Order: sequence, then structure tokens, then C-alpha cells
Amino acid sequence: MPRVSKIVVGIGAAAVCGVIALTVMCGYVKGLPVFELFTKGAAEGMHTAIKLLPTLLGLIVGISMLRASGFLELFSALLRPVTEVLNIPTELMPLILLRPLSGKADENALSRGAPALQHREV
Repeated sequence: MPRVSKIVVGIGAAAVCGVIALTVMCGYVKGLPVFELFTKGAAEGMHTAIKLLPTLLGLIVGISMLRASGFLELFSALLRPVTEVLNIPTELMPLILLRPLSGKADENALSRGAPALQHREV
């Protein structure tokens, strides 16, 4: 890792630690029960994560099934005449189809399915 990158990473880590320390100190100065509030917030965050888990799991399974079934490639091939008229590379169709479902899934499809486009400048 270049020296400048190490410095930037160090500054970022120090900033995160500083923000956490400042938050704890401000809460302590105000007389708030900092640890109790922290544990309450952590419990609420865990509850939220558990509520979101079925949705995330469904998205992951659904997108994996679309990729494994070959539907994305078939649909891209069917839309080829339209994409050629619009001057859209056919390799981008999986990206365009998955974007409404998941922002990261389309990046994954791009990195796996169209290596020639990874370094393409638009």
C-alpha cells in the first residue's frame, strides 16, 4: 500500500475514534446514561436487522435464480435489436434489469458477466 494511502487510512481511523469519543464525552457531560442508551440503541438496531433479513434473503435468492437460470442472458438477447437502435451495449442489459432490485447485484452482474466493460469509460 502506498504511503499516502496508509496516511489517509490512519486519519480515517482516528476520525472515527474521535467522533465516538466526542459523542460519549458529550453524553457524559450532559448527565445521560451513555451505556444504557448505547445498549438500547444496539438492541433496536438488531431488531431492525432481523426484520430486514427475510427481505434481503429473498432478494439474494431471486437474483441468484435469475442469473443461474439464464433468464438475464435470454432477455438481453431478445432486446438486442432495441439496444442496438438505442446504442446500448447488450452486455449492460443485466445491469439495467437488476438495478431496480438491488444496487449491489447489478455491480456483481457487471463484474462477473461483462469483464470487457469493467474498465470502460462512459
